[in-house]
Amino acid sequence: KKAAAQIDAVYGENFLDSVPGLRDSVEWLPQVAVSNYSSMTYEALHYANIWCPMINNVAPQTDSVYDDLFEDDTAQYGEVQKLKELWTYTCNYPQWSYPTYHIDDELFTSRLLNWMMYDYGYTGNLYYLAVMGGDSQSEDSGAYNPWEDAESNSVSNGDGNLVYPGTYYGIDGPVGTIRLESIRDGMEEYEYFYILENLYEEMADYYKAGSLSYRSVCNDIFASLYTDGHFSDSLTAQDVLDARQKVADAILSVKSDEHLIVEKEETKGNEYTVSILLSSAAEVEENEHLVKTENAGSGKRYTYTFDISGDGRVALDLTYTINGQTKTYTKIIKNATTLLAGMNTQADLEKVNVSSGSQKSLATLEGAPRVMLELAVTESGKQSWFNLLLDKLGSFEGDRLQIAVYNGGEDVTAQFVYMLTLYDSAPEEITLAHGWNRFDVDLAAYGVSAVEGISIRLDGTKEYTFYMGEVKFYES
Repeated sequence: KKAAAQIDAVYGENFLDSVPGLRDSVEWLPQVAVSNYSSMTYEALHYANIWCPMINNVAPQTDSVYDDLFEDDTAQYGEVQKLKELWTYTCNYPQWSYPTYHIDDELFTSRLLNWMMYDYGYTGNLYYLAVMGGDSQSEDSGAYNPWEDAESNSVSNGDGNLVYPGTYYGIDGPVGTIRLESIRDGMEEYEYFYILENLYEEMADYYKAGSLSYRSVCNDIFASLYTDGHFSDSLTAQDVLDARQKVADAILSVKSDEHLIVEKEETKGNEYTVSILLSSAAEVEENEHLVKTENAGSGKRYTYTFDISGDGRVALDLTYTINGQTKTYTKIIKNATTLLAGMNTQADLEKVNVSSGSQKSLATLEGAPRVMLELAVTESGKQSWFNLLLDKLGSFEGDRLQIAVYNGGEDVTAQFVYMLTLYDSAPEEITLAHGWNRFDVDLAAYGVSAVEGISIRLDGTKEYTFYMGEVKFYES
């Protein structure tokens, strides 16, 4: 009503009354109330429909954010509870290695923000502002020319400028940026995930497989591009295009006549098992690794097992015939590995270090020499640890390692940490079971050159005995 009164004061009452419904549309214009989040506003913000945190604050803890802000523990918030959404917010902050719309950034980060949004459940993105600046001839002291001054806020070039004024080059209208095109590409790829998720819901009914989810494909794809909302320094535009192709291939695979889906993968010790869902119209060739064929709703389930204990490449080659055409589906299960360190000589002792008071030495395990680590009890409240030092391993091609650790005692819970040049990664909980444990280490998440070592950290109130097995790298 205030807006309508202001228009009346400037243009006269006849202006809004000249078009049927115009006055009502102004007087009932939806209002957006915006408030910064703080402990003082927490209770009031329960009445908010949309929560809009910066992606660097919420990405690592999306599940807990949903629990805290979206649980309907009382009825006092009424319809607001039904309308809540989680958006994300980007502006001059955060900066690389989080997604940005800045000029001085990899172009793919503005594109992949939309991937993160689908992954984390965001339904919108707030960006302030798309048209900051002004005409270069303006006498307004607050205006500036974005063509000549990209750093409007002394923090990030291009912030606030996704569309430029065309008058500077004699164009009657706005000029879009390459970054805006990248954002559009990301929005189109957001649709890819929407399509794939809906197709998987259809296939869950077709195959009577209630646990079937598009995430069986996408989780690995997301993880190959970012971790907790930020990118590794080694990520390239080609990696993004390759990931996009994998999503497209998954869509085409499900939409094809054979409805091919990788349903489940599982590794137990040295045995890898994978189940493939296919239409009943497909005739599958016998394979030495095929151990079971069974009906699955309107289709069939084929289960394969592989021994992955060796160093050679392991792959599933599934050949089938449908509608008179013979096709082959190939899935790489394990790339070939190459020995990097035997961890069985005196020289290998320098490739690992241990917490204060602990010992490292050569000892015999299963009839062969191994680097033995004896971790001592530490001071109260401190962890015991052992670190594999990457700069002592020598050069290698690839970004994935395989590390073997033998636990001479009972099963223990430990923390797996990437030791980085500027900071440590967030700890990941792992179990060191009694006997041999083999871990795949993905250095690409942070960039090979940024990882100084791999740290295993344990409760310092106990003593532990571990043996280091061979360290290998997966060939690119």
